[in-house]
Amino acid sequence: MHSINKETDLAAAASLEHDDVEHGPPTKRRRFESSVISKGKVTCIKELLVGLVANNNLPFTLFEDPYMKSLFQLFNPDLADKVPVSRTTLRSEVAKIYAEKRMTIQEALRQSLTQIHLSFDLWTSPNGKALVAVIASAAISSINSVWTQELN
Repeated sequence: MHSINKETDLAAAASLEHDDVEHGPPTKRRRFESSVISKGKVTCIKELLVGLVANNNLPFTLFEDPYMKSLFQLFNPDLADKVPVSRTTLRSEVAKIYAEKRMTIQEALRQSLTQIHLSFDLWTSPNGKALVAVIASAAISSINSVWTQELN
C-alpha cells in the first residue's frame, strides 16, 4: 500500500524528469523576450486556469498547493515559472477577464436574434440560507454559427 508523504513524494515527483529543480528560495522569472513560451500562450493558460477554478467552484488557493506546484514543475518547468499563480494573481486575472469579456457578452446580447427571457429559481439551502438564481436565455448569432459549424 502506498501512502502520500509530502516531504518524500513531492521531492521524488519533482526529480523524476527535472533533477535541476531548486528547492531554495524562488528565483526571478525570465523575461518573455528570452523565453520560448509566447505571451499569447501564457495568457491562454491563465484564462484556462481561471475557467478551471470558476467552472468547478474551486478555491483560489488551489495553485498554491505544493502538489499542484510540483505537477506544474514536472510537466513544464519553464511554463511553471512563466505562469505565476497565487490567490491574488488569480483574483486579478478573474477581474481582468471579466472586464475583457463583459463587452463581448453585452454586444452579443444586443445583437441577439430573439428577446432575452429571464427565469428565476428560488430555494432555501440546508443551512437555512435563501438563494436565488437568475437565468437569461436568448438566441445569439455567434453561438448559432459555432453550433452550425460543429454540426457540419
